[in-house]
Amino acid sequence: MSRRYRAQRNVLTVMLAGVATFVAICAALWWYAAAVYEPQKTCLANPGAEWFPKTHICRVTPANACESRGGWWDPQSKSCARVVYVPSITGKHP
Repeated sequence: MSRRYRAQRNVLTVMLAGVATFVAICAALWWYAAAVYEPQKTCLANPGAEWFPKTHICRVTPANACESRGGWWDPQSKSCARVVYVPSITGKHP
C-alpha cells in the first residue's frame, strides 16, 4: 500500500466518524423532542389540562375542562353547567 492511499483512507475514516457522530447527536435531539417536548405541547393544547414536568404526567380534571370552556362546575353533583345571562333569555334588560 502506498503512503498516499493510507492517508486518504485515514481522512475518509475521520470524515465517516464525524458524520456518524453528527447522526447520533441528531437522533438524540430528535428523541428528546419526541419524549419531552411533544407530550407537553399536546397536553397543553387540551383545555383545562395540567402538565407536571417532574413526572411527565398530563392531567385533565373535569372541573378544569368545564371552567376552561366557560362553564360552571358543581362539585356536589359533578356536573358542568353553562352560565346564561337571564336578560338575554327574557329580553328585559335592567
